[in-house]
Amino acid sequence: VCKEVEIEHRKETGETITLNHNTLRSLAKGGRKLSDFNASKGWLLPGEENMVVDYAIETAKRGFPLTHRRLRDIVNDVCRARMGSRFPEGGVGRNWTQRFIERHSDRL
Repeated sequence: VCKEVEIEHRKETGETITLNHNTLRSLAKGGRKLSDFNASKGWLLPGEENMVVDYAIETAKRGFPLTHRRLRDIVNDVCRARMGSRFPEGGVGRNWTQRFIERHSDRL
């Protein structure tokens, strides 16, 4: 089935894709996409991520773009407010802000 769909897609779009039969079987049985699973492991909830992005955009428009350190401080404050002592004392990881910016590069 995967090969048939790959061929049909190539004919219709000219684009080559690869479908994994194990992934399709897992999704058909109610499994989660890897991107959804990874999103659930993040420190911020989706709404919190959007709020942080919106705040970063707003401060930049006013002439005060967030530094990596300030972004990290804000995220740590948000997470501590929600998670309390369950949030690590050291806060988010050293490269977290860089990955956050890359993840939201379409808006930032």
